[in-house]
Amino acid sequence: MATAKQIPTLKRYRLTLRHVANPDVTPDGYWQPATDPALVIECADTLEEARDMFTAWRDRNGIGGGNLRQAEVSEKGRPVCRFSYNGKAWEPGPWKSGDKPLHLTEPKI
Repeated sequence: MATAKQIPTLKRYRLTLRHVANPDVTPDGYWQPATDPALVIECADTLEEARDMFTAWRDRNGIGGGNLRQAEVSEKGRPVCRFSYNGKAWEPGPWKSGDKPLHLTEPKI
């Protein structure tokens, strides 16, 4: 795991994860103490690996839906997808009515 200051670049995808305190959870905004910093950058070879890194990060830190601020994947600086709390992948950008989750299986070349 890398913090924002240590970004490995040897893999295809960059996963940006950010958590924040949820004002509905007392006393400190988290269901359990978060073990990772508020901003984490991970790199993955596949979108499936990025999703697995996201869900492991979510579970390890006790992140609830109100704590999840960012879970976005980019490739060479271009947004590819974002993950919702349940681990589903979506088109980058804000959710819109009628959006359908993406299939993560990448085509064989």
